[in-house]
Amino acid sequence: MFNRRRNLVMYVLSGAVLAGAGVLGVTYYSLRLPRPAKQLVEELVPAERGLVVAHRGESVDAPENTLVAFRLAKKNKAAGVEFDLSYTSDGHAVLLHDDDVDRTTDGTGPIDQLTLAEVRQLNAAYNHKYRDKVGTVQIPILEEAVQECLRLNLTMFIDVKGNATKSAAVLSSIFRQYNLFNKAIVCSFSPYIVYKVKQAEPRIVTAITHRKWFLSESVIGRPRFSSSIKHYLAVIADIILEWSIHHWLYDICGCSVVLMHRHMINKDYLLSWKEKGVRVVVWTVNSADEKQYFHDTLKVSYMTDCTRPGADCANQTT
Repeated sequence: MFNRRRNLVMYVLSGAVLAGAGVLGVTYYSLRLPRPAKQLVEELVPAERGLVVAHRGESVDAPENTLVAFRLAKKNKAAGVEFDLSYTSDGHAVLLHDDDVDRTTDGTGPIDQLTLAEVRQLNAAYNHKYRDKVGTVQIPILEEAVQECLRLNLTMFIDVKGNATKSAAVLSSIFRQYNLFNKAIVCSFSPYIVYKVKQAEPRIVTAITHRKWFLSESVIGRPRFSSSIKHYLAVIADIILEWSIHHWLYDICGCSVVLMHRHMINKDYLLSWKEKGVRVVVWTVNSADEKQYFHDTLKVSYMTDCTRPGADCANQTT
């Protein structure tokens, strides 16, 4: 009698486990977004010929995220540019990396509390070392950036900072309007943003951007939180996020490309992504030795703040 009850319990538990696994499997594949055609990905990120991409444009020698920086990147023979997308208080998409305009312009305050008219009055070159040479430079709107990159024949890496729902609508619209599917990649540190953009327009090639300890540490290695509890919770979240990106998030988001920090890159790491059918773009590579290693030895695409031939700006690596 006891054995029969034990067997019954085992059957019920086994059935529950199988049912749970089935539900998880169905959920996974129902949420999983399709990847674009391999030929399209090859056009954007060639497998055997690493691209040189200007990070925020030629940001060492020109104001970052401006048309001036894009033109200089093209002059220096960059194949593409990366730029950052933010939104004004009245909903316009503009190019800005930070949450506020303080670091790069002569203005102050969060970008989402300024109207487009107010943003257009700012000088994006105000704090740049070559401000006297370049003069007054406006923060571009997204459409201006797209038009200029198309004119210059530059591949675009559009880094979305926030506002997933709005970004999905804005980007899906502009990709269709300008037929950017073989001209641009949408990327973000937020897998949710990547998912929403891909969901809105499956033809867009998307990429998750990542570096180690992104949630718990700033890019220069300082803790984001003064509270020990918050810091260690962020560390745990970082471990989960990194494992998830490498094992299933890239797949469920339909990503064909990942943007990874240079400190994570080696031959075995690149091979692991190649086996998944995913291209890697490295950021941000500023020393001459690293440029040569990534381009000539690993033959991987990379982003740099200084595309000038022979330039070494390692002290400005981000």
